[in-house]
Amino acid sequence: MGGKVTRGWGSYFYNPNGTRNVLLEAPHIRFDTHSYDVASVAFSQSDATGLLFNGAHRNSGGINNADVAHLSSSIFHTVHQAWTTDASVQTWQIHGFNLGNAAHASIPAGTDVVLSNGNGLVSQEIINLNTALESVNFIGDTQSITHAFNTLNVNAPPNVTVNGIVPGADMKSLGGTTNRQGIYTRSLGGTFVHIELEQSIRLDQNLSDDFLNRKTAGLEFASVVNSAPTSLPPSLTHQQ
Repeated sequence: MGGKVTRGWGSYFYNPNGTRNVLLEAPHIRFDTHSYDVASVAFSQSDATGLLFNGAHRNSGGINNADVAHLSSSIFHTVHQAWTTDASVQTWQIHGFNLGNAAHASIPAGTDVVLSNGNGLVSQEIINLNTALESVNFIGDTQSITHAFNTLNVNAPPNVTVNGIVPGADMKSLGGTTNRQGIYTRSLGGTFVHIELEQSIRLDQNLSDDFLNRKTAGLEFASVVNSAPTSLPPSLTHQQ
C-alpha cells in the first residue's frame, strides 16, 4: 500500500485520555463482518484505554492459519500481553457468528448475542452486559435476546439471571474457552469478556438500519465499559 510492504500485523490504538482499564479487541475484522464498526463505536464512546485490530484474514495461508485469537505467536497477542500487565486490566473481545451454522445448532433461535468469560462462570461484567443488551431492541427484532455460556447448573442463580431456563452449556460452541488472549488475561487474574454478535446485528440488509444496530451494540458496550475501574496500570499510564 502506497509502495510500502504490508505484513498484516494489525492496528493498535491507545487513548491517552482513557480512564478505564479496558482493552477493546476485534481479532477477526476481515472475517467477522463489521465487527470493527462495533468495536470502533465502543472505543470512541467510552473511556477505554486501548483498541486492537488484527491485520490479515484469519485464513491467510490456510484455514485458521492467521487466527490471532488462537495464536500466541502473533503481533496481536504480543501487544495484548504488553498492555495486559496485571489483574486490573479487562479485555473485551468482539466476534461474530451465524445462527445458520450447524456448529451452533444448540443455541436458541433468535439469539442476538452470546457472552462468555471463557472459564465457565458468569462474571459481573457478563451480567451487566446481558442487562444492557436486553434493555434495547435491535431493528428487525421483536425482542433482543442475549445468552451467556457457562458450565453452572441450569438452576444456579447466575445462569438464571443471564439465560432463564436455558442451560449455559448450550452456548459452548461460542464459549471462547481456548481463546489465547482470554487464557493469558485469566492467568493474571484479570477479566476477559468474549462477545459474539449474530449476523442480524452486523450484516447489511438495510444500510441505514444495519449501521444503527451496530451503533446500538457499540453504545451499550461503551456504557458498561464506563462502569469499569478507573485505575490504570503503569504500562497504560500516559507519560509526559
